[in-house]
Amino acid sequence: MPLSRALHNISRERQQVIKDDHVLMLRSQRLRPMPRTATPVLTKESPIELCRKIWSLSLSRIYLRQCSSVGRSTYVHGRPRISNEGRLAIGQHVSMLSTVVPIELLVFPGAVLEIGNHTFINYGSSLAATGSIHIGQHCLLGMHSIIFDNNFHEFADRHQRPAAQPVVLEDNVWLGHRTTILPGVTIGHDSVIGAGSVVTSSIPARVIAAGNPARVIRTL
Repeated sequence: MPLSRALHNISRERQQVIKDDHVLMLRSQRLRPMPRTATPVLTKESPIELCRKIWSLSLSRIYLRQCSSVGRSTYVHGRPRISNEGRLAIGQHVSMLSTVVPIELLVFPGAVLEIGNHTFINYGSSLAATGSIHIGQHCLLGMHSIIFDNNFHEFADRHQRPAAQPVVLEDNVWLGHRTTILPGVTIGHDSVIGAGSVVTSSIPARVIAAGNPARVIRTL
């Protein structure tokens, strides 16, 4: 067989193999199942979980019945100690853990205590307002945090109560374990106070402060 004819036959066989492979690929694509769009899976709460949620919300409303106003989806786990003779306003989605040691919320006559949305207060915390205490949104109060706007005793006459000095925690403030906030203090937004600190003067925004008395360690 001439060489040219042999090469021509090899070329035809190669083209036929390529064509057969192409046909098989098309058939496989035709038989392949079409991809389905992902449908969201809706998880339903079990009846027991739903009953627990309703029961917890009902208990929260009972425990917080002395408050002047309470936002929706606000939960308190455990029984807090509340004395409200002024105005106690709690925002939405606030969570309080009052199980190991009760949380204390004390509002004296004519005073205002405000707790912003999405704030968490851990057990053992004590807040006492004789004038004004404002806690912003998304704040975290660690265990046994203490906030009060009055020293309750004059140095010269310990039977006389001094004037209140407002306390303000701006949004997204984090108080570490056993932090004490004294009267007249303002803590700027996004600041962190180290555990065991005693804050005697105002702290700027976006810093980490710690110590007794608390001092700025670094900025954020």
